[in-house]
Amino acid sequence: QTQEILYIEKGKIKADFYDKKGKKAKSAILNPGDTVVLTDGGHGFHLLKDSKVLIVKQGPYKSIKEDKTYFSKDR
Repeated sequence: QTQEILYIEKGKIKADFYDKKGKKAKSAILNPGDTVVLTDGGHGFHLLKDSKVLIVKQGPYKSIKEDKTYFSKDR
């Protein structure tokens, strides 16, 4: 299972976190200096300001078609 770490260098981001069934579990506003570790479930982001984010993914990562599941687009 792919895991990710996000570090917010600048900007402001609204993050939505989902459980494995696609149900929204929590939302958070991320600011510079915040770090998020994504290990399970899903996530979505909405940029509230021009942002710069460092993303590190741990594989295996096969392809968008095989590794992505899209949940609702509500914000």
